[in-house]
Amino acid sequence: LILDDLPELHMVCVWSETFPPGDLQLILEGSPNMIFSTECSREQTAGDIADQFLEFNLDQPDLQIKSRLFIPESYNPERSYPVVMTLHGAGEVGSDNFSHIRYNHLATSWAAYDFQAGNPCFVFSPQCPAGTWNNSSVHQAVRYLLDSLIASYSVDTNRIYITGLSLGGGGTWAYLSLDPDLYAAAIPVCGISSPMLAPWPEDIKHIPLWNFHGNADNVVTVLTSQTRLKAYIEAEEYPVLTHHWFRKEINLSENELKDYIGNNADLLYSELPDVGHNAWNTAYQMPLVKKWLFQQRKRSDAYLTLDDAEQEIRISGEHVFSFSSMDQVARISVWLGQASSCDWEYLAELDPLEG
Repeated sequence: LILDDLPELHMVCVWSETFPPGDLQLILEGSPNMIFSTECSREQTAGDIADQFLEFNLDQPDLQIKSRLFIPESYNPERSYPVVMTLHGAGEVGSDNFSHIRYNHLATSWAAYDFQAGNPCFVFSPQCPAGTWNNSSVHQAVRYLLDSLIASYSVDTNRIYITGLSLGGGGTWAYLSLDPDLYAAAIPVCGISSPMLAPWPEDIKHIPLWNFHGNADNVVTVLTSQTRLKAYIEAEEYPVLTHHWFRKEINLSENELKDYIGNNADLLYSELPDVGHNAWNTAYQMPLVKKWLFQQRKRSDAYLTLDDAEQEIRISGEHVFSFSSMDQVARISVWLGQASSCDWEYLAELDPLEG
């Protein structure tokens, strides 16, 4: 393979489904003494990715729970890395410690070469031994394993993400409520109802979240997700609706969705039209979903308190307000915009305690 003169070379990737494995010489014409030899490999399959997950287990007298852990190939203990925790569905409940990472793109999509190349991260995948994630002993064991991961490796504790599908989607909602100060963001997919959610959403509304559900789901009714999102709206937290809402078609274009994500949308709901229970096939294959997740950082649940906030909305004129906040609020930025729009204008940076 011969390439013409390249003034600045970052990376050359050669991909072929038919080229046999072996050595490949890369010759850069016009760039003296630059000849590289690399190994060609076949396309990566879900099985290939799953084989790279290591066993990461915990034995307890009253509960045996198993898990798998993907360690980024570029791992350097001098750096810190995000963690994606995945909670599988009911079909993968058990103790084989493999099916939950092999199927449904849940774990493997985060460990694939093409994603890890730009977003090296740990993928932590526990396997629920029986019943449900919404069980105090299961949650305790999962949390113990996660704490062991954090103690053993260099983890960015401001970037611990959680996602799950079906049974695991419900577990995602429950674990957010149980550990509201732990997670930076979440992607629940067609999650079952979660009785452990109380009070809610007041205790988790500071956590960025993108929820997926197929509106033709005949296993977990879409009303489950609609009810959750209506609770956010009643708490005056308004989601970006990407596809559908009850009978209303929305269908944001990719560019519109990029604008929302670029302007820090932190609550999104994708009700996928004519999609059944397998909404995860869409959720985990959308590059924008991964981009959105990895730009999130853990937030404090201590909200800014506005004193004597104006209730009347005016287009022009002078708006005066005072505020106070808790010590852990590091920065306050003032932006001007409309709640339903992604077009916001930055105005000022204020002292973090009062003003």
